[in-house]
Amino acid sequence: MEQLSTKRRVLELGSGNGFLGVCLLVANPNLEQVVITDTKEHLPLIEKTLQRNGIESDGNSDASSSKVLVEEYLWGPTTPETSTTIKDNSFDLIIGSDLAYRNELHDPLIASILAASNADTVTLLGVTMRDTRPIFFQKLIAAGLKYERLADHLLENLYRGKRFGVYVIWRDDESSQ
Repeated sequence: MEQLSTKRRVLELGSGNGFLGVCLLVANPNLEQVVITDTKEHLPLIEKTLQRNGIESDGNSDASSSKVLVEEYLWGPTTPETSTTIKDNSFDLIIGSDLAYRNELHDPLIASILAASNADTVTLLGVTMRDTRPIFFQKLIAAGLKYERLADHLLENLYRGKRFGVYVIWRDDESSQ
């Protein structure tokens, strides 16, 4: 968690209920901004999760100074029409869990990671290996990204040796040269 203290702007993709964002905010209250995203139908649940945990958000405000934003975001290349907050290469940390479970989600998810990241961005994705096929990891490499699975000893005992993994993803600067 100490390394996360240098990560100031955080994007959560496909939040669902806002749980990861809440955990991150509680563990590291000094973050500059956390943008929690999902499809429109999930936004009320995210807001409710934040409220129940005593965290105020600015809804889907476009105020860049807001600490916690909840925003509809459909994965893919970012344009002013698709996002008022997610700007190219602007996040230090991108997080998500169970996002690559269908092959048709891979390309838009990878496009979103690329649109919101820069050379210093770290992406952490939790995936179940039963649902996430090897093609996802092949597409990461083809898109100029590198990845590494966190070692089991870094996870709670409950998740060790299971078909669950947390992957660190970053831009492969060598492949773009």
